[in-house]
Amino acid sequence: AQYPDSPVAADSLIWVVNSSSRFGSRDTAAALKLLAANHIKNDKLATVCQRLRTSSRADVQVFLQKVLELSPHRDAQAQACFSLAYQMERSASRIEGNQAKAVALYQRVLDEYADVAYLSGTLGARAKSALFAAKNLGIGKTAPEITAEDLNGVKFNLSDYRGKVVVLDFWGNW
Repeated sequence: AQYPDSPVAADSLIWVVNSSSRFGSRDTAAALKLLAANHIKNDKLATVCQRLRTSSRADVQVFLQKVLELSPHRDAQAQACFSLAYQMERSASRIEGNQAKAVALYQRVLDEYADVAYLSGTLGARAKSALFAAKNLGIGKTAPEITAEDLNGVKFNLSDYRGKVVVLDFWGNW
C-alpha cells in the first residue's frame, strides 16, 4: 500500500477481483474498496464490472454504483449499469423496490449504452430481452401469447385457455 494509485496496484487489485470465485475471497472486499477509491478512472474496470454481474457479494452493488456514477469511461459505465440491473433483478423477490430499479437500469442501458459490445453481441440486445422479461414474465403476470399445435396437429392459442389451469410441456426431438 505504499503506492495505492499506481497502475501496477490497479492491475493487482483487478487480478484479485477477477480471480476470486463468484462468492469472492476475503480479499475481494478490500480490493473493490481500493479500486473505487484509487482507480475509478481506470478503463479496465469495464471488464471487472462485466465479471461481477453474477456475484452474490453485498459490496459488489456499491462498487458498481460508484463506477456507474464516477467512471469517465462509457464502456465501464455501461457494464456497471447492466451488471447492477442484473443484480437488482436477481434480488427483486427478496428486496422490495429492486424490480423497479432493475427495469429503470435496463432502460438506461437501452437509452445510453445500447451499442456497447457485450460477449458476442451488444448490451442493447441483452438489455432489451432482460427488460421484456422483467416487465412481462413472472409469477402473477399474464403469460405472453403462444400459438402452437397440440399433439393432434390442431393449432391453438394459449390465451384460449385463460382462466384455466394449464401445463405447458416444451420438449424437442433433435
